[in-house]
Amino acid sequence: MALAKAECPNGEHWVAPHFRIAYVRYDGVHVSAAQVRGHCRKNPRGYIQWHERLANQRPAIWSYGKEKSKKWTLEEVQRFYEELSALPDSLINIKNVKVYRMDQSLTQSNPATSNFRDIVLYDGAFKHKDSLAQIIAHELAHTLFAGLSDSEKEQFAEETNWIVLKLKNETIYIPKNEKKLLQADSTASIDEDFANHIEAFLFDKAKLRKVSPNSILWIQKKYGESFRIQKRDEK
Repeated sequence: MALAKAECPNGEHWVAPHFRIAYVRYDGVHVSAAQVRGHCRKNPRGYIQWHERLANQRPAIWSYGKEKSKKWTLEEVQRFYEELSALPDSLINIKNVKVYRMDQSLTQSNPATSNFRDIVLYDGAFKHKDSLAQIIAHELAHTLFAGLSDSEKEQFAEETNWIVLKLKNETIYIPKNEKKLLQADSTASIDEDFANHIEAFLFDKAKLRKVSPNSILWIQKKYGESFRIQKRDEK
């Protein structure tokens, strides 16, 4: 007799039958395409915090009106949980954020967008050269930056070659001429540069050490030794 959703024990959730497209996991493992049977799955890290925060409708406030919303597929939801579970607690435990699905960004090849509270994953996020975990981490890092104190933002700026200008009603960050770039958009804003640093710290520390070595100690001091990708046997 087929297993029913109601029969899943505590700590597990029901995964309905669906077809899984082949993809490369965050740890480089190639997951083959398969027809997945309905089954109870142990809740991965982050499931409790996030299982009601995946939204089908578009964000209430979204600047890109021409972008079309989509519904999450069963496959995409399971991939999201799998990839999210690899991230450190500092990212998983971020509150008051929802994740939405849209078909295509107005910016070509952009896999995701964030406004600090809402994250949109486009079709490209599930086909990108970077893992879905890397894309999610980058977008969550924008919200992580928003939660820093003013002094912490200034400390990060000093370690990463930004000029801090304190005006009457705001603080402005300007990249120094000698600033080395982790990504082409690293000078677009201080929070974009921060997101690039967090992404590199987790997924390409060799590059970060070469381009922005001072930031490694700052990130380690701020978020601790547990701020790293979780191996599958650690979950």
